[in-house]
Amino acid sequence: MKLSTKLIAGFIAVAILTTLTGVIGLFGVIRMSGHLNEVGVVRLPSVQGLLMMAEGQASAGMAMRTLTIAELELEKKKPQYERMAKYLDKAERGWKIYEPLPQTTEEARMWQEFVPVWKKWREELDKALAMSREVDETKIDTPMELKWNIKSRLLEHVEWIEKLNDAVIHKSEFTGQIDPTQCNFGKWYYAYKTESPKLQEALKAIEEPHRHLHEAGKRVKDLIAVGRQAEAIKVLQEAEATAMVVRQQMATIHDVANEADEKVEAMQDHVLGPVAENFAKSNKLLDDLVKLNVDIAEEAVKTSESDSSITQVVMVVVVIVAAILAMGLGIWLARSISKPIMVIVDELSEGSGQVTSAAGQISGASQSLAEGATEQASSLEETSSALEEITSMTQQNADNANHANSLARDTRTEAEKGAEAMHEMISSMRAINQSSQEINKIIKVIEEIAFQTNLLALNAAVEAARAGEHGKGFAVVAEEVRNLAQRSATAAKDTAALIEDAVKKAASGGEIADKAGQMLSGIVESVKKMTDLVGEIAAASNEQAQGVDQVNKAITQMDSVTQQTASNAEETAAAAEELSAQAESMKGVVDRLTGLVEGTHGGSRGRAAGGASTARPGGKATRPVKGLVGGRAPKKPAEDKPAKSSGGASKGDHLIPLDDDDFKDF
Repeated sequence: MKLSTKLIAGFIAVAILTTLTGVIGLFGVIRMSGHLNEVGVVRLPSVQGLLMMAEGQASAGMAMRTLTIAELELEKKKPQYERMAKYLDKAERGWKIYEPLPQTTEEARMWQEFVPVWKKWREELDKALAMSREVDETKIDTPMELKWNIKSRLLEHVEWIEKLNDAVIHKSEFTGQIDPTQCNFGKWYYAYKTESPKLQEALKAIEEPHRHLHEAGKRVKDLIAVGRQAEAIKVLQEAEATAMVVRQQMATIHDVANEADEKVEAMQDHVLGPVAENFAKSNKLLDDLVKLNVDIAEEAVKTSESDSSITQVVMVVVVIVAAILAMGLGIWLARSISKPIMVIVDELSEGSGQVTSAAGQISGASQSLAEGATEQASSLEETSSALEEITSMTQQNADNANHANSLARDTRTEAEKGAEAMHEMISSMRAINQSSQEINKIIKVIEEIAFQTNLLALNAAVEAARAGEHGKGFAVVAEEVRNLAQRSATAAKDTAALIEDAVKKAASGGEIADKAGQMLSGIVESVKKMTDLVGEIAAASNEQAQGVDQVNKAITQMDSVTQQTASNAEETAAAAEELSAQAESMKGVVDRLTGLVEGTHGGSRGRAAGGASTARPGGKATRPVKGLVGGRAPKKPAEDKPAKSSGGASKGDHLIPLDDDDFKDF
């Protein structure tokens, strides 16, 4: 397998593992985002809209029941109308929030069941409101109290006439009230104010007869006192006729008040009947819808927690497997690259030993200079060709390492984007937690309203008890209001408990998301480290290419020296020394290459190989050189001549062939 193929395969495997990790994390984030959308975008607004409808319905119903109180004055009804309009508008806003939101099959069925009941309640409530407006149009405050006052005053005047009659019959002193402004009716008459045209007309009609009646009583009293009995009887008869007129006018006032009171009773019956029935039905369905949405939200939170746990486990397993595979791939790549390079280094080291041996042969026997130069030139040509291939391969290795470095940087960027997405999800969960806390505040406001309503019901019950027999009906209404207030408070507490539980679970989800974010941050750090390592590999490959280039230059220089030696046979000794120096330089380059591969500062392998093969002049028998003319040896193919070295058999004859041209520039 080619080196480039190995590098590409290794980094593709790392990229696949990294992509797999990111895909698993992204899948988990998408799943959690879906659950969070279900809770934060659908369920919490649904609960908010339903609670707004429930609060608006309860408060509007409470205002309507307050309007049914017979003793409530007209001025005190205006705030109740305003309150009813306010809370009906709030219920309508809650309706608009909830209705367009997505619904489950069961929720849609319950909503379809709820809508006609709600509309029926609104229809009956509007009828009750119209009946209340009709009562207001009478412009009579507390018609029941007005009926009671008129009835009592009527009885008082009947008794007053009877007393006057007894005084005339028995000729006794009349003790009844003779001042029309000081009797109970007179005090009430001159203090009572009304805007009802009918009542004003009836009151105006009774004023004159009432005054004449009391004036007749004064005249009878005066006549009895002076003993004018006959005149007193005549005046008494006139007074009885006037009393009849007064009683008729009082009956008219009573009829006007009774008409208004009948409207109040009809309104009360309607509120406590159809309105209350439809209120109970719609309120029950509202409670069921709220409970259903809370249950769905809780289920979404549980599913989100389960998905988060599974995603964490899978990501941990994938990260561990990816780390193990990455380390295995790294070891495999290092070994598959270093072994072939070490083989080449060994061959270069052996070749440098052959060069040194050839230099010794040239120094010992100038007769074999031409032959050795020919063999050396041939060996240098092959070495130069091999080094050119090594240079090309090393440069390709460096290019691949740079490409791998670019891929690692892209992987690092994608991992950082994944971490940013996780941080955005954590911010969304915190926003959901804050929305849950706002809903909890609304629930507390509902509890306060229920508490104030309970107090109002208690006060109303006390007032009903004071009213005695006439307040029994009102006491029943007050008790019902109190029960409804207590139920509202209980429901608000239950809802608050559910919201607090949802807040806790949302907070728990936030903590889990924080942990997932920390794990992604750890992955980003690992990718950063991998990027740094790939960068170091690229730098090392560039240095390796430079080293091979230096070796190639050294071989070129040796070739020049060999050509120079072949052209100047008279300077054989100096050429041998220069060749020996070039061999030492080549061994230094080989040592550096060995150090680059093995990670050492020295090149012991090259020095050992070179030292073992060095021979001084005269240390070896040389063959006679034939055909040496004018100091130039004839050129011969390298393969026709056996190589000589201090180490016995070697590869110098085919690694570093020499000819006369190798010494021409010496």
